[in-house]
Amino acid sequence: CRYPVPRVWAVAPVAGRLGLFPCISRATLAGQKRTVFQGLGKGTHYWPDGFCAKGKTCLLTEDAYKLLVEADVNAKKIFKERGIRMDCLSNDEPCLQINSAYRDIKNQIYQWDVAYKNVPLEQRRKKVCYPYGNDVEQRCPHLTGNAIDVVFKGKTMTGDDWRLLHTIMSSAGWVRYGKETDPSIGEPWHFECCGTDRYAKAKAQGVTAIV
Repeated sequence: CRYPVPRVWAVAPVAGRLGLFPCISRATLAGQKRTVFQGLGKGTHYWPDGFCAKGKTCLLTEDAYKLLVEADVNAKKIFKERGIRMDCLSNDEPCLQINSAYRDIKNQIYQWDVAYKNVPLEQRRKKVCYPYGNDVEQRCPHLTGNAIDVVFKGKTMTGDDWRLLHTIMSSAGWVRYGKETDPSIGEPWHFECCGTDRYAKAKAQGVTAIV
């Protein structure tokens, strides 16, 4: 590692304060620049430059990172073929924007106990993962670094946009939380890959979306 991580790091303040990253470095993977974090969870994670929404943390496993880059390449190709105007096509930036990726268990508990505490229990379970129990990592895919909440950058998403996003993400190997034919079921922005419980079930059934 090239750089030790300070106790409070401006780019990822929560992670810095928790001391999650012993060191960081800069490199290029799959043609995209990214920041490498070693010592997070079970291995090395990546911050994909340009994909992360302002003020958000966007850590992914290496496999998830590669699939994200592939999905962005597919998005740009489809936008050009269909004549869809997007700023990302002219300024050489990613067309996909991540609003959430890896979450540590403290963040997941905060979502359940604080952010959604006034939401009725049945509805809360549909909106946020229950962060307690021995199987929490299987039930809460954001803890793995193999799940992302993603949209088209700079675009107010419509029903057609969500369907196109599903097509683009699934073409790169991602699995959506929901149903293939209906973006209103589940979360049209939430995709998983690389061994999560939902990903494994979807692959076993030969589908690209599953509740």
